[in-house]
Order: sequence, then C-alpha cells, then structure tokens
Amino acid sequence: MIVKMKKITILTSEKDASHTVGSLRKLGLLHINSMQLPQADYITSIEHRLNGVNKAMAILGDAEQKDQELEKKTLVSYEKEILSLGEQRQNYKSSLAESEKKLLWFKEWGDVCQHSLEDLEEAGIFLKVYTCNIAAFKNIDKAKNIFIVKQVKKDLCIALVSRNKDESLDFPQIEIPQESRHNLEKKVASANSHLKGINKRLLGLSVYKSAFSKYKDKLLKDLEFANVRFGMAHKEGISCLQGFCPEESVEKINKQAKQHGWALISQDPDNPEEVPTLIKTPKWLKMVNPVFKFMGTVPGYNEFDVSFWFLTFFSLFFAMLIGDAGYGLVFLGLTIFARKKAKSAPPEPFALMYVLSISTLIWGAITGTWFGFEKIAQSPLFNSMVIDKINSFSSTNQDFMMYICFIIGAVHLTIAHGFIALADIKSPRSLSQVGWISIIWGLFFLAGNLVLARP
Repeated sequence: MIVKMKKITILTSEKDASHTVGSLRKLGLLHINSMQLPQADYITSIEHRLNGVNKAMAILGDAEQKDQELEKKTLVSYEKEILSLGEQRQNYKSSLAESEKKLLWFKEWGDVCQHSLEDLEEAGIFLKVYTCNIAAFKNIDKAKNIFIVKQVKKDLCIALVSRNKDESLDFPQIEIPQESRHNLEKKVASANSHLKGINKRLLGLSVYKSAFSKYKDKLLKDLEFANVRFGMAHKEGISCLQGFCPEESVEKINKQAKQHGWALISQDPDNPEEVPTLIKTPKWLKMVNPVFKFMGTVPGYNEFDVSFWFLTFFSLFFAMLIGDAGYGLVFLGLTIFARKKAKSAPPEPFALMYVLSISTLIWGAITGTWFGFEKIAQSPLFNSMVIDKINSFSSTNQDFMMYICFIIGAVHLTIAHGFIALADIKSPRSLSQVGWISIIWGLFFLAGNLVLARP
C-alpha cells in the first residue's frame, strides 16, 4: 500500500534554523525538499573532506582490516599520508612502466644507447636502426653499409652505418634510447624497492579502514544536514523549510512545532510528481521486495502498489515456465537446506523461493510432469492429481492450453488498465481505460475464434 503523504511547511526564526533541522532529523519523519540551491563554504568543506576520505579508502583497497578507533586529528593525519603514498605509488608505477618499456629495446638491439655512440659520432661515424621485411631488404642499395642485427620471422632489425649524417633508409626508423641499459635497470630496481616500501606502509594503515568508513558515514550525515540547512529559504529573519511526511505522522511533527514554537502548515500535495513514494508492505508480501529492488521498480505516488498482483502472476509464470513438479521438489529442498545454513540471512528471498517452488510443484502435479517421465505420473497417487485438460502428455490439449494462456493475458492486461482507470477515476481519461479493457476482451474472443475456432 502506498502511504498517503502531506506537504509540510515549517517557519522558524533564522537563528534557530540549525536547531530546527536537528530536531526534525531526530524525528526522522520528513522527506525534505530544498527551497533553494544549497550553497555554502561549509558544504564545500565537507565535500572536500569526503572526497579525500573516498580516495584514501580506494587506495587502501580491500586489505584485511581491524576495528580500531582513531581520534579525528590522527585520522586526518593518516588520510594525508595515505593520499601522499597513493600519489607516490602512481608516480613510481608510471616510472617503472616507462623504464621497462625502454629496456625492451635492448632485448632486440643489444646493449647500445645514444650515449655510447657519442665517440663514434665525434669520429664522423653515424648509426641508424630500422625495421623492414625480407623482401624489401633485398632491394636496398648494396653500396650502403647495412648490417642485420636480428630476424623475427619475416621481419628484420637492421643497422645503417654511414659517414654521412643525413643518409637514411626508406623504412621506419627506430629511436635509440638516450639512457644505458645499466641506468634503466637501476631505475627499475629503485622503483620496485620504493613500491615495496609504500605497499608495506599502506598495508599497515589498512587496519584503520573501518575507522575511515565510520568517519565517511559521519561526513555523509553532516553533508545531508548542511544541504537541508542551507537549502532553506530565508527572509526578514524567518527561515522556511518544506517537505513531505506520512499523513499518520503529521501529529508528531505538530507536537514538536508547538514545543519549539514553529509555525506549521499541513496540506495535500499539489504536484504528485514531486511527492516521494513510501510503501507499507504487509509482512507476508515482503518476499517480493528483493525482485522489485533487483529491477529498480518503484511506483509513483499517484500510482498503485502492485506487489500482490506481481507476486501472483510471477509465481504463476514461473511455475508454468519450469512446469515440472520434480524440479519444484528440488528447488524446495535446496531452499530449506540453504535456509538452515544461512539462519542470519534476510528471510524474504527464502520466502519467495518457497512460494515459487510450491507453485512449480502444484503446477507440475496437476499437469502430470515429474522429471519429464510419463510413467511416474501414471502411478495411482500422482495420476489422481492430474487435470486431464492440461495433462502434459496428452496430444489433444494444445488448444485448451492456448485458451488458458489467452485468458491469463487478458486478465493481466485488464487488471493493469483497471488500476489506471481507478487512478484517474475523477477524470474523463478513466473512460479511455475502460475502452481499452473492452478492446482487450474483444480481441480475446476474436483470437479464440480465429486461432481456436471457438464461437
């Protein structure tokens, strides 16, 4: 059931605005609508701290953690250290990747770098290296000093030695590194050593991750409070706050208003689109909530709670799709076993699986399907449960099964359009839904005549 809401407007003195928001937060009954864009240095400060905590927690990762408390001053100090270590780690990783990439050059071309060629260049001898395929290599001018350094399948690594600095080949030229292999290997070793130290320190700091998590929760609450506080409208020393609360809870807010001297206006919402949806689901229907949560389905305030109808048709469709009482028993047994093993888990998913398993068991029993074996259904006990017109092993019931499917579809759509008609009952628009219901049943009889030859 969708709870009926009231639009609440509260007026208080500007100096008591923070106290008013604090009192309302303790009540926890009001869904606030900001009356202006919340802007304040305090909000920016919280967002900055929240951003830092999120980054610090991301840097710590999923390492093992212990529930250790920290003072705020110490925690902020550790946060700065973690952010600094994270930045250093990223820099060393980039440096390491770059050095390792440069080292690959030496594996192909040997222990040669630009620095080692300086003496040759001073003597007027210049070295350039290229890659080309074997076929292209055969067409190079034989007068040039060309040396094959390495062959990889049909590709060659070649070196051109010349006294002319401008002499070149018409192939992709490979840049010779400035640094020597020795220097690069030292850089790699140094980066790995620093990374090892950084990771060790971060692992030590990860024991405080739960403390960071609690601090983050506090910052989120502070940010929520600040957004409400600075989202209030102010004029001539009066602050105004608006929101929505369940109709049944208005009296509790009214008592607080009298106690603190607030002015309070309670009225019906004028725009259903801005009203939050609060659904009060009976305990026995809560089993369907995980499915709605998975689908991300929440009805609007002016719509209907379809939990009961969804569960009814979902159970029916599930049972018809599985269609086997044997599998229903397997599902039921597995659910009972899982529930015994996970006693502390929420009950709703298990309750839903009980309903789906039993629905499948019932449908399979009345259609005579037990693990797909006809002989099982022919035993006296199971045969007494079978309804002949929907017997899975009958070759003459296809038309009747199709007829049942048509009925289910028509009923399903009728309920849907009926809900919309009820929502618009005070408007002529509800007549259009009645018209759609008429068309659905007209098409139902037409399909019955054309497809199933029913009169």
